[in-house]
Amino acid sequence: MKRHWWKGVAWTVAFLAAAEALWLAARYPTGSDALSQDVQKVIERHQTRYIGDLTTRQFHRSRCKEAENIPRLSRVLFPSRKAALEMGFTPCLHCQP
Repeated sequence: MKRHWWKGVAWTVAFLAAAEALWLAARYPTGSDALSQDVQKVIERHQTRYIGDLTTRQFHRSRCKEAENIPRLSRVLFPSRKAALEMGFTPCLHCQP
């Protein structure tokens, strides 16, 4: 099976973004506007265009209403649609990324 170098890069980016999201979750144990603002900053900093749900294995556009309902510990961030598809995630039916 042929391995692609960008799969490793995608996993690294997803891992780093998830680690930062976990740090934010620990910093803000209850939901707050400050948490939402900090999560948005992480998304912008990592140039994240898509958010995946580890439970449903679906990915969404970063502005999708469905993405807002993903539990913090189930979120994974993707820099591209291709990266999400390569990781086995399926597109959301609402935002159709």
